[in-house]
Amino acid sequence: RLCDEREEAKKYAQSVAMDIVDGLSDDLAKAGAIHDYLALHVTYDYSFSPQSYTAYGALIDGKAVCQGYSGAFNLLCEAAGIEAFAVANRTHMWNAVKTDGKTYYYDVTFDDANDILTDTYRGIPSYTPDEDL
Repeated sequence: RLCDEREEAKKYAQSVAMDIVDGLSDDLAKAGAIHDYLALHVTYDYSFSPQSYTAYGALIDGKAVCQGYSGAFNLLCEAAGIEAFAVANRTHMWNAVKTDGKTYYYDVTFDDANDILTDTYRGIPSYTPDEDL
């Protein structure tokens, strides 16, 4: 069943990704559009249903927790040709996009808090100590 749900989520991501990023030329603009799409189409699942931890929950059911948002973000980025990966600590998961040798962070779960779209964690560049601020 999980494999079927993963396949269904992947097919869904492939069917909508190009519409989401239509007309956008660079990876950061595309990732931003994917961020906004998820924040507007998915709600946080306070019941913590098993599917809410998956991309299927986010893309098909329209509800997720951080792991589901992150998985959906990755599938949409993959379908749009963007290099993205999940980042996690013990209690939360978010995403990173790598483009032009730099890493940028996206946290759709945070930005979808209280059903109000924000862009607080939309394309935050990574920082290394040897960079000038």
